[in-house]
Amino acid sequence: MFKVAQEAAPLPKWLHVRIDPRVPEEWHFIAALFVAAALQVLADVTPVRAVLRLRMCSGDLDLRFLVDSSLPADKAAALKNLTALVSRLGNALRAETQHADEQPGAFTLVDLSGEQARKPESSFSGSRGRENAAEGGVEVLTWDERAMAGAAERGRDGEGAARIVKMLKRLSASGGLRPLCVPDTTWPQMADTLAQDFPNFAAVVKSVIRPHVALCARGIRHRLPPLLLVGPPGIGKTHFAEALTRLLNVPSPLVVSIAGETNGSAIGGSSTFWSNSSPGRVFEFLAWGGHGAPAVANGLVVLDEIDKVATDPRYDPLGALYTLLEEDTARKFRDQSLPDVIVDASYLRVVATANEVEPIPLPLRSRMMMFHIEPPSPEQARRIVESMFRSLARQMGMPDIEVPPAVIEQAVRLEPRRAKLLLQGALATALASDRPRVEISDWETVQPTGTTVRRRPIGFVSHV
Repeated sequence: MFKVAQEAAPLPKWLHVRIDPRVPEEWHFIAALFVAAALQVLADVTPVRAVLRLRMCSGDLDLRFLVDSSLPADKAAALKNLTALVSRLGNALRAETQHADEQPGAFTLVDLSGEQARKPESSFSGSRGRENAAEGGVEVLTWDERAMAGAAERGRDGEGAARIVKMLKRLSASGGLRPLCVPDTTWPQMADTLAQDFPNFAAVVKSVIRPHVALCARGIRHRLPPLLLVGPPGIGKTHFAEALTRLLNVPSPLVVSIAGETNGSAIGGSSTFWSNSSPGRVFEFLAWGGHGAPAVANGLVVLDEIDKVATDPRYDPLGALYTLLEEDTARKFRDQSLPDVIVDASYLRVVATANEVEPIPLPLRSRMMMFHIEPPSPEQARRIVESMFRSLARQMGMPDIEVPPAVIEQAVRLEPRRAKLLLQGALATALASDRPRVEISDWETVQPTGTTVRRRPIGFVSHV
C-alpha cells in the first residue's frame, strides 16, 4: 500500500493513487516522493481529479500522472519537469536492483475530463543508463589516444598543434573521472535556511531545489532541470544562485557573464581554425575546476544576464547552450578548441538569470524551468543582506563576527553587487584593525567620499 505518503499527510480527495501489486516495495517511495513534490506544486490549485498510476511494464517501472485539463500552464510545466526528474530516479533504482540494461521509462502527463483520459499531451523519458565505471567518480572526459598523433592536422599552425598536444597530455595525466558531490547530512536544515535567507526565492527552493537535493542525498544520480530566474536587477538572483553551492555541497560556481559576449567561445571554446584558439569555460570547469578547488562532475554553472546577449545573428553567444541544456546532447558536449574530446556535461547544474524574458530565444526558454522572482520586501531584503554578510565573513575567516544592524541598514539601500563590494571592504577594514565586529565607521571608510545612499526604484527594496 501507499504508506510512505499517507503517514506524512492524508491524500486530498481529488488525488487517487493506484499501485500495481507487482511493483517491488522498494519502488513505492518513488511514488511517495512524486506525490509529495506534486502536492507542493499544486499547493494553490485544486484539480478536479488526478490519478497517479504505478505499474510494472515489461520489467520496467511505468509511472503515469493524469490530471484534468483545468490545470494552469505553469503548473503543467512544473509537473513535466517533475516527471522527468522522477523518471531518472526510477531508472537508476531499477539499474541498482536488477543490474539490467536501461531503457527509458515513460512518464506521460495527460488531461482528464471526468473519467475519460484524452490523448497524451506529451511524454518524457529520463533514462541515464550510465553507471560509475570506477569508484569515486564518473567518466566526464573521454578521448581517442590517436588524437594526440593527429593533433598537428587540426591545429592552424605548429603553435596551435602544440597547444592541443599539451592539453591532451594534461588530460591524460588527470584522467577522465570526476567526483560527484553528495549533499551534507544536514541538508534539510540547510534548505530551510536557504529559503529563509532568500524568501522571494522560496518557491524555487520548495518546488525544485529541495526535491532535487533529497534525491541526491539518497545517492541517486540525476539532473537538475536547468533553471531560468527572471526579475528586475538588484533582487539577488545571482547571489541566490551562488548560495546554492553550500546546499549542493559543491565548490564555488562557474559564473559566466553573457552580457557583452559577441560569440560562443566563453561557453563552447573557439575553433582550432583560429591561431588563438582556446577552451571554453565549461570545459575548463570540468577539466581543471576553479577558484583553487578541484573539478567535480556536478558543479553549478551560473549564466548571468542571458537576456543581454549581442544580437548579431552571425555570432551567436548562446549557440553552445542549446547543447548544454539538453541532457542527451550535454552528454556529448564538445569544446571547439578540442574537438577530439567528448565532454559529459549532463551532470552540471545550470542556473540562468535574466531581467526580461522577451529577448531570450523561445527555443532556449523552452529548455529551462522558468521562475519569475519578485522584488523582496524591506524585511526580506534585510535577510538577504544578512545572509550575504555572513557568507562573506566565512570566506574571509571571520565566521563568528557579529552582524551589524547599522551597516545592514545602509547595505539594503544599494544594488546587491555594490552592497557586496562595500560589505567586503567593511569586513576587510575591521579585519585589518583586528576587531571582532564591523562598525559603521568601517562602512563609511569604504563608501566613496561625497556620495550619499539613496533608495532607488530598482534595488533590494521594493517601493510602494
